[in-house]
Amino acid sequence: MLRKRIHRPSKTQNEAIIAIMQLISLNLIEIQEQHIDMVPYCSGIFAAFLQLVHQHYKAHHDLLFYADKLHMSTTYLSRIVKKMNGHTVVDFTHQTLASETAIKLKTINLTITQLADEFHFSDQSAFTKFFTRMKGVFPKDYRKNKLNDNIDYQFGLLGTIR
Repeated sequence: MLRKRIHRPSKTQNEAIIAIMQLISLNLIEIQEQHIDMVPYCSGIFAAFLQLVHQHYKAHHDLLFYADKLHMSTTYLSRIVKKMNGHTVVDFTHQTLASETAIKLKTINLTITQLADEFHFSDQSAFTKFFTRMKGVFPKDYRKNKLNDNIDYQFGLLGTIR
């Protein structure tokens, strides 16, 4: 008998379901309004981050530097950058660095050691490991390969904003 009562629709059940749905809708609207309020703030921080990367990507490849410059925690900066462009700070700075070193390899006649120095790698080996990991090819082979004349600007200095 109780089972039949539970499964039988009633006016009270329908009203309860409607009230729950209204509560869920109100919560979703509140969350959406909070998100809209945060977008300009996040955009401003992301723009400041992009400017810092543009100014310092050669010398500073780490998250802590950029978080300190923006006077925020590494976690908070990571969340904002990930939210705005879909990539972590480290991924973003490494992709920028890889793209810019690839451009230099194709356009400027510097040795691999000189490039490693210019981009503040500890030595040629560290630069070669980084470049190979990011681009899938050794720097000297990348430079020689004429098929790479269309340089990958996937991230570049301005990045992508979602």
